[in-house]
Amino acid sequence: MGSLDAQQARERTTSERAKRLAWTELVKRLGCRYQNCTLEGYKIYAPAQRDVVDAVRSYGDRLPELVRAGQGLLLFGSVGTGKDHLMAYLMRRAVAEHGFLSLSWINGIDWYGANRDRIDEGRSEAEAVRLLTLPAIVAISDPVPSWSTMRPYQIEMLYRVLDGRARQCRATWLTMNIADGAQAQEQLGGQIVSRLRQDCQAVACFWPDYRSRKGD
Repeated sequence: MGSLDAQQARERTTSERAKRLAWTELVKRLGCRYQNCTLEGYKIYAPAQRDVVDAVRSYGDRLPELVRAGQGLLLFGSVGTGKDHLMAYLMRRAVAEHGFLSLSWINGIDWYGANRDRIDEGRSEAEAVRLLTLPAIVAISDPVPSWSTMRPYQIEMLYRVLDGRARQCRATWLTMNIADGAQAQEQLGGQIVSRLRQDCQAVACFWPDYRSRKGD
């Protein structure tokens, strides 16, 4: 019995070490500002934020169940509303609490640039899509540029990822700076909007930019 208890203790230690390492590696890509994102540390200064925090907390509390069902999350709205903070909170819970060690994060604009470089180097687009189809969770920050219109190539690549993940029932989390469904339709096209409506819980984030209030 003692030997079994010792083995289980070693397995728990190994598991906790793997979670810490996975989160540490993810933070290197995310940036240190997101290392300790919590809902308690999220600054609430507008009434609408409370409902959004409740929705994100609810998703987090059911995270394993929703992820295994392929239920994603879309946080959309104004610039500077803390959408990436909320997504980082969920990412930390997914990795450090629930052990989703394969979680992958990308910044949309950087990913498009990397794909452009990939083409210049003669490397496969299909491989870039495949790498984002495999993880149990993929988190995508700002796939819609706030300063310009999405190019057809960007739309195509994003759709291939979303569609591939949906067909495998894998959860995708996104943050987007878009005003409403009409702008989403204009920027992303009907296929992506339809896919997001089917596969993601959409949470609207509309309140003043936090950065503009720093002097308050």
